[in-house]
Amino acid sequence: MTHALIAKKKLGFVDGTLAMPSQVEKPHEFDLWNQCNSMILSWLTHLVEPDIATGMVHAKTAKQVWEDLCDQFSQRNAAAIYQIQKSIATFT
Repeated sequence: MTHALIAKKKLGFVDGTLAMPSQVEKPHEFDLWNQCNSMILSWLTHLVEPDIATGMVHAKTAKQVWEDLCDQFSQRNAAAIYQIQKSIATFT
């Protein structure tokens, strides 16, 4: 996914390097930013399973969704890892 975002020059929306402009001070920039943010939210929503997507609909920014997905899928299950390693070690 990061390759697609880099190719479209949209990675800054999910990694936080492209901050949301002020809606009051820079309304035109905010409108453009909001349009791109909405497009990326749509991409992310359509790339995941429907049950995961339902939890994403309340996020306001692509960065929030990206961070939630990273948190959700970077969790390690130490017990499962131990069990798999033990099974591999005792496999004959």
